[in-house]
Amino acid sequence: MAERSESLLDNRFVSVRRTLGRPGLVRVVRSGAAIETLEQVDEVWGAVSRAIVPLDRSRHVLLLDMRDAPGRNDDAFERRVAKYRTATVAGFVRVAVLVRSLPGQLQVQRHAREDGLGMVHIFAAEQAALDWLTHG
Repeated sequence: MAERSESLLDNRFVSVRRTLGRPGLVRVVRSGAAIETLEQVDEVWGAVSRAIVPLDRSRHVLLLDMRDAPGRNDDAFERRVAKYRTATVAGFVRVAVLVRSLPGQLQVQRHAREDGLGMVHIFAAEQAALDWLTHG
């Protein structure tokens, strides 16, 4: 029997789905659409935050799939995104981030270190991330 899944958010920048189980899996998938303005940062990551607020994070794991996200690290963008990072991942049992490249991995490592998010693990392979999320 397939696990039940529900869409919490779906737009051109990001989709958020929850799969029920033990633990529940929240999957945030960033598309390849470029976030071009600081206002779009607020729109996109604010919507993600609102979509996951009602969840009992202590019963869920989080998979952030950033593989298709265009790279961007200018100062203004980084400062704007920073206010959403901790709010997005805090409270989940485990957090895995999928990246495609070494620069992506280094950027996520830097963010996790700066934000004190030691529970974030970074993966290049989706199955490895899912195994870690569901089995530790």
